[in-house]
Amino acid sequence: MQNIINTETHALAAVVMPQENDKQFSAATAAASIAVEYVIDSQEMYELGADELVAFKRITTELEERRTSITKPLNDALKNVNALFQPVLARVDAASRELRARMLEWTNKETARIAAENAAREAAAREARQRMEREAAEAANAGREEEAFAMRQAAEVMSAPVRTIVAPKTAGVSTRSNWKAMVTDLSQLVAFVAAHPEHLNLLQANQQALTALAKAQKQGMKVPGVKAWNDAGVAVRSR
Repeated sequence: MQNIINTETHALAAVVMPQENDKQFSAATAAASIAVEYVIDSQEMYELGADELVAFKRITTELEERRTSITKPLNDALKNVNALFQPVLARVDAASRELRARMLEWTNKETARIAAENAAREAAAREARQRMEREAAEAANAGREEEAFAMRQAAEVMSAPVRTIVAPKTAGVSTRSNWKAMVTDLSQLVAFVAAHPEHLNLLQANQQALTALAKAQKQGMKVPGVKAWNDAGVAVRSR
């Protein structure tokens, strides 16, 4: 750890920001001024512009070399720190995920058990209602209307108490729902969005595939709703 800190300290001490009298700083400032004032109105000026671009490329390369001479030790120090802590953090994270999975497994089992008990109680209550309704019908057939009416009223309100699972409350730990969705049939989703354009946000264009198609077909690319164009540029390399 101390070696890592020393490396980072030395790297920070080596940082020298460009100043106004810095040769490369001044060259970069001059390059910006040249580009703003440059007018390409002839072949000669085009060729001079090309020479300036090569000079700009050289300035960029030199500045990048200076930048990386500063950032590389810092990046190496960061990499060493991460290498020191990541394995330990990974073990703790794996243990946490294992324990979470076991707690969630217990919660799911309890939910299923209580749901089964609720279903059994409701089935028993349903049978009791049906039995009472039959007895009410028998009482009505025997002329005991008041008894029959009371039994029918009792049958209507008869139900089994529903129990819900309550996870143990522990400080800092809670169980939460996390609903997600996944596409199982893309063609059906596309058809749904076509019929309901207000849900267009559910689809996203494959920009990488469209760009590849544009490069292959160029101006011949004809895809409804898509525009292809030539984003031309000027390449510069050191001479």
